Amino acid sequence: IYSLSAGDTNAFTIDPTTGVITANAEFDFEAPIDAGTDNIYNLSITVIDDDNNTNSVNVIITVENVSENTLTIAEQNLSIAENVAIGTTVGTVATTGDITAFEITAGDTTTFAIDNTGIITTIAELDYEATQTYVLSVKISGADTADAFKTAQITINVANVDNEFFFNGVRYFSVTNATTNRTWLDRNLGASQVATSSDDVAAFGGLYQFGRPADGHQLRNSDDTATKTDSITPNNALFFQRNEDWTTADSDYSLRLAAWSSIDGSGICPVGYRVPTGAELLAERASWSGNNNAGAFASNLKLPAAAQRKQGGIQNSDDGFYWANNLNSSGDVQRMTISRGLFGRPAGSGFSVRCILNEGSTSVPMPVAPLTITDQTSEIVENSANGTA
Repeated sequence: IYSLSAGDTNAFTIDPTTGVITANAEFDFEAPIDAGTDNIYNLSITVIDDDNNTNSVNVIITVENVSENTLTIAEQNLSIAENVAIGTTVGTVATTGDITAFEITAGDTTTFAIDNTGIITTIAELDYEATQTYVLSVKISGADTADAFKTAQITINVANVDNEFFFNGVRYFSVTNATTNRTWLDRNLGASQVATSSDDVAAFGGLYQFGRPADGHQLRNSDDTATKTDSITPNNALFFQRNEDWTTADSDYSLRLAAWSSIDGSGICPVGYRVPTGAELLAERASWSGNNNAGAFASNLKLPAAAQRKQGGIQNSDDGFYWANNLNSSGDVQRMTISRGLFGRPAGSGFSVRCILNEGSTSVPMPVAPLTITDQTSEIVENSANGTA
C-alpha cells in the first residue's frame, strides 16, 4: 500500500495500489503553492507490503516554467498629415502578448516618440516638402516570454497638405508655431516674400491704419491727406497723416473690430484668417528665444522690424510694430512692438499686420484666374511710324 505521509501533500495524490503520483492542483510557476514557494515540492511516501513491512522514501517534484506569453509584432504602415501640432498621435503599433516596454531603436527618434502602450506621437514638426517617409525600428519586450524581445519596421508616411494660396495677388503659405500650436501667414500682409533678415524691406508688407480695408492707403508710397473720412470704408487710397483717428465714424471702434475679425475673406485677411488679438501676439512673443529683433526673426513667423507710419511719414527704426485687434482697458486700440509688448496707439497710425488662422477654421486657397489668349487679327497701314500701335 502506497500513501503520502508528509510534505506537500495538498498538491498531489498517490494511487495506493500502483504508487502512481498525480497532481490534484493546476500548477502556475508564477504562483507556487509548495511550502517553500520555490516550485520544489517535497513528498514522503510510505510503502507497506503484504507482510506489513514498512518503508519510506522522499520524492522531489520540480515544476518548470513554460512561456505563456508570446510576443508578436509585424511590419506596419501609418500615415499622418504634415503641419500637425507637436504631440499629435500618429497611431498605435499593433502587437500581441503581454508587453512591458516599447522602444524606438532606430530611425528618426528626434521626430517621433513611443510610449509603453505603443502609441507613436510627433515631437517635431512634419514637412512633406522636406521628408515624405520615415522608417522606425520598434522593439517590444515582455515578461515570461520565450523571446526576450522582438523588433519590427514601422513606416510612417507624411501626407501633403496644400498650404499655398493666393490673396489679393500675393502668394502666402501657412506656418505653425510648435509652442502655441497656432497657425499664421508666413509673411506680413502684402509682403512679397518671407523675411530673409530682420531688416528685409521686401518682407515689410503694408502699413495699415486700424480697422481700415486694403484700399491702397497701406502702400508705402501712397499719398497723404490731412482730411478725415466720414466712413470706415473710404473711397480713396490716401493715408491720413495725423496722429489721431483717421475717420469720424465708429468712435467706439466696434465696426472696425468686427471688420478685422472677419474670417470670410471680406476683410484684410484671407479666408479663415483674421487680425490677431493682443493676447495672441503676446503668446507668440513669449515663445521667442528673446524679446528683440533677433528673437522675432528666429521664430518660425520670421517677423521683421517693419517700421511704422504716422505724421511725418514712414519712420524706420530697429523695432517692429504690429496691430492687435482689441482695445485696452482705457478703450484705446493696441499695437505690439517686438521689443516692448502691447501699447495703446491712435487708430491713424500705420503698422504691419500678420494674420492668424482662426481656431477651428481651415484656410481655403483663393483660386487664381488662369491666363487666356485667343486667336486675333489686327491691321496696320504701310509706312506707319515706328512705335505705332
